[in-house]
Amino acid sequence: MKQLAILLYLTVISQVASAQLGMATADQVSAECTRGEAQSCLRLGLSYILGRDGLVKDDNKAADLFKQSCEGGIAAGCEMLGTAHFQGRGVNLDKLRALELYQKACYGGRASACRFVGWMYHTGNGV
Repeated sequence: MKQLAILLYLTVISQVASAQLGMATADQVSAECTRGEAQSCLRLGLSYILGRDGLVKDDNKAADLFKQSCEGGIAAGCEMLGTAHFQGRGVNLDKLRALELYQKACYGGRASACRFVGWMYHTGNGV
């Protein structure tokens, strides 16, 4: 079960990994996030969860940034926050909240979130 959750988490990461900071610095992306640019919050959160782009790995900061991204309408942010809740990384372990966030991401067009919703119902994990 834990291995499947890790595999699904890595799948999510790989699907949104294209959101790397690239030429922008972490400070620039952080400033964009602070101005309400939800996609930048997602990008910064990914950098914190992976410990890349010169940032130290920090699950708490990543979860906060994914929340901002999700609240800003970015489906991938909702999916990442759902995964954080599913695993208890940076937030409390809450599989029901994870399901809600995966459903929101699914409705937002994230096929991987739809698959995870299906898996949760199929296995009864969190529902």
